[in-house]
Amino acid sequence: MNRPSQEQDAHQPSESGSAGAARPPRGRPADVEHLPIAPSGLRGVIANLAAPLLFVIAAAGVGAVLISSPPHVPKAEPETLAPVVGVADLVPHDTEVFLEAFGSVVPSRQVRVMPEVSGRVLEHNDRLEPGGLIAAGEPLIRIDPADYQIAVAQAQADLDVATHEAARIGARIETLHGRRAQLSVEVEYLRWNAQRLGRLAERDSAGEQESRDAVTQLESREAARKTLDAEIAEQRLAVQSAEAAVAVAEQRLEAARLALERTSVFAPFDAIVVTENVETGQFVAAQTSIATLAATDEFWAEAAIPIGRLGDIRFALDDEGDASRVTVTLATGGAAVEWEGVALRPLGDLDPLGRMAQVLISIRDPLGLNEGTSGAARRVLLGSFVKLRIDAGRLHGVFPIPRKALRENDRVWVRTAEGRLAIRPVEIVWRRHEDVLVRNGFQPGDQLVTTHLASVIPDMPLRVRDGGAGSAIAAADGAGAAAGAEADPASGPDPAGITP
Repeated sequence: MNRPSQEQDAHQPSESGSAGAARPPRGRPADVEHLPIAPSGLRGVIANLAAPLLFVIAAAGVGAVLISSPPHVPKAEPETLAPVVGVADLVPHDTEVFLEAFGSVVPSRQVRVMPEVSGRVLEHNDRLEPGGLIAAGEPLIRIDPADYQIAVAQAQADLDVATHEAARIGARIETLHGRRAQLSVEVEYLRWNAQRLGRLAERDSAGEQESRDAVTQLESREAARKTLDAEIAEQRLAVQSAEAAVAVAEQRLEAARLALERTSVFAPFDAIVVTENVETGQFVAAQTSIATLAATDEFWAEAAIPIGRLGDIRFALDDEGDASRVTVTLATGGAAVEWEGVALRPLGDLDPLGRMAQVLISIRDPLGLNEGTSGAARRVLLGSFVKLRIDAGRLHGVFPIPRKALRENDRVWVRTAEGRLAIRPVEIVWRRHEDVLVRNGFQPGDQLVTTHLASVIPDMPLRVRDGGAGSAIAAADGAGAAAGAEADPASGPDPAGITP
């Protein structure tokens, strides 16, 4: 029953409290008496919501004012820095170009030596061994000539017999001709005498018998002359047979003498011995190979080049005085030995592997015999794999472009006269190891961009690296020429690996 009094005590301060000397009620903190006491009922709720609501409304108003009137800040264009690049002047050149190829050395002439007669080998040239050098006309082997000397003697005897028989028959014919001439004279006389006696018998019957005897004698002599003519004709046939026998005997003698000469086998030309398989005392049969010789005055190198480049080579077959010069290089133990050659002629078929054109390169005096330098280091060995640098003429008005400055699809980057980037397609006429040679595609004032950029935009500004335009093109051209790098044709990739 005393709860109201407690509430009253809770909401109203006591007298002692108003005097400021009383202590706070039991069980309540000392600062509670300073807290505001919420009004009771609807008025208290409104009072509690009014302050936050007014704050939200004010913030919304301020935000609306700020959005409707943003600050006007002047826009500044961002500063773009043009990339710095290296450039090279584009200067047309007249330059010699070369085809680079590889080939194998083969003999220009090679023969297998075969004796034409059989027999036992009596003599054998000491230099007839692999690698030996033999001069033209020098004897290689000598076969026992005894049997062939006998054959010559027999053929000579047969010829003598045939000649004697032909002479005998010829003499017989001459004798018969003499007898016939005598008979002819007698026949003419008897014919005249019979005619004379016939005329006399017509006038006097006492001469009829003499006339008949004269006619009978004339007929006998004419018959004898006919018999003699038949014998002469027969002897003429005999002499023809005798003369044919003489001709046969002469041919047999010539064959025997030729066989005797062939017992000695000689070198057909200045040669190096490739193979040899004969010894003294060995019996050799005719048409059996005893050695293989290769000519030493000239070797050939067979090279494969792209078909499209045949027109760039001047062959000695067309004009020997203007044939393309070729430098033949052979690596020997870390050192390179060079020879001069000429483009001889193209072969009539394609390389079966790379389907490329094959050409012959002539290497004169490959063993250095004419220069007196026949040491092993100066020899081009048969079967060697050599590098060939073929003169392909001279190109006029071309621009050497370093390979590093050539972009995709045969394009280059240039800095125009206005200092901006341009991407230009070029026509590649020759490819070399270090650079390519191009025509057209440039305008006055263009400079080649040699620096690689991660991304490019046509007409973007460019700045030139300190030092201005370099001489990279001329340097690349000089280095390529000095190193013999001009080998790359412009006709695409090389299937044989001849070009890089």
